[in-house]
Amino acid sequence: MDLLLAIEKREIRGLNLGCATMADHGVFQKFCKMHKEMLPNHPIHTAHSDTVQLVEEIISGEIDGAIVIMPVSDLRLCIDEIRRDRLVVCLRADDALAAKAFLDPSDLGPNLKILYHPRRHPGAHQRLLELLTEAGIQLDEFSRVSHPAEMQALVKQGYGFALVREGTPLDPELTTRPVAGVNWTVDIAFVYKKEGHPKTIPVLVRNLKRELAESEAEKSPKKTVTSPQDANRFAKRPPRSVGKKPEQMTLLG
Repeated sequence: MDLLLAIEKREIRGLNLGCATMADHGVFQKFCKMHKEMLPNHPIHTAHSDTVQLVEEIISGEIDGAIVIMPVSDLRLCIDEIRRDRLVVCLRADDALAAKAFLDPSDLGPNLKILYHPRRHPGAHQRLLELLTEAGIQLDEFSRVSHPAEMQALVKQGYGFALVREGTPLDPELTTRPVAGVNWTVDIAFVYKKEGHPKTIPVLVRNLKRELAESEAEKSPKKTVTSPQDANRFAKRPPRSVGKKPEQMTLLG
């Protein structure tokens, strides 16, 4: 580590980092904080844009790396997945369907009307359409947005439901609900060039992954509820007799 820092102190001119619009900016801030702690005298310059644009800037050398939304595929890049967040439905808190703890896929058919513009991330858009089709949801027309704030504004104004990353800060008039029986996620990764990247980046990525894993282990319950059936399955049971093997549980989706 001391040798690595000595090399970086000679070579690094500051770090140019990007964060995708749809990604968790808290994770990005955590990465930047780690860099400042490792190299406090070297500045960080940030860029916030769509995944496609950030990948182009990494390849061209404009930025050193970025937290992006998967899928990303380029043989010139190191792609290190760092977290998966559940994809949930965003709707008005006063909508009748908000009374349900879980929405059924059939609830989305007539109501899912707001998506990110396909050009913002064609690969992610195509994958989402495949997931919706697998769940029996067919989209005809939908509103297109380019930023989470625009998406929430349209939901609030009654244009329909949207899909957002679980944990996204919401307008007070909005809420989210998971979809029963599916396992939809937003996968984020740290991406950087295989050749010519600052040597601190792989170290920081490893540290970030470890810290996120430890944080998740601390706050997550041992049993995760993903559907109404799971809620019943995880209901409190009488204590098991001594010596009896624990019952293995399988989650839906």
